[in-house]
Amino acid sequence: SLPPSVPLLPANSARAFPPPMSPRQRKSSPPPPASPIASNPPPPSAAGNRSPKVPKSPKVFRPPQPRSPPSPFVSNDFLVSGFPFSSCDYRDAAMSSYRLSPPRGPRNMTPSSATYCFTLMSGAAPVDTANRCAQMTPDKITFIINAACAAEVPRAISKTTVNGVRVSPTFSHKNWNDRTYGLMTIGKFAAANASNGIVVCMALARRSSCGTPAGLCYGSSCVYSLFNSDNSCCPVSQVTAAPSAR
Repeated sequence: SLPPSVPLLPANSARAFPPPMSPRQRKSSPPPPASPIASNPPPPSAAGNRSPKVPKSPKVFRPPQPRSPPSPFVSNDFLVSGFPFSSCDYRDAAMSSYRLSPPRGPRNMTPSSATYCFTLMSGAAPVDTANRCAQMTPDKITFIINAACAAEVPRAISKTTVNGVRVSPTFSHKNWNDRTYGLMTIGKFAAANASNGIVVCMALARRSSCGTPAGLCYGSSCVYSLFNSDNSCCPVSQVTAAPSAR
């Protein structure tokens, strides 16, 4: 007998076992499953055939190249070429053998003043030895200075010497091209012993804005004109206003 947990099915139940298969049904086999359609892989794109891009090298920082410093005399060239010191026509510095050195100093410093010196030397070769100015004898020098320094009271220049001899400079103003300039003239060169040059020294007040050559002279340079005794020669040139300690 079967265990009680397995129910018995009646003979006419729809859930009876199916009838056995006929020989024809046994011979025919079920159709094979359809093979999947083989899909060809897509052709490689043109981009895939290219070699990989080489990465760009990083930009190397290069600091900007420093500009060449401007000429210290650019701003005063127009004074050298055109300032009307006088009616003298022989103003080309190349006509004379004399040249002025840049200022030297400060020297003989005190709590109130410092001294700066210019040296006028002969030695340059004139471009025209037959010119009247080739053998000129300097008698005085005129500097273009700031107008305020010419009008200052008291003036910054407390003492002026030419080869150690005390002299008194003269001051004036000149209007040119709608601007006012100061002029300082120092004379008595002819009386000085000029065998080793003519040394012009100025004691300047340290507390004044005109108390250095850079503060006294107009612009970035000291523009000057030399004169002989009859003012027929007046070579004009310039030197830097920055003093040298030598």
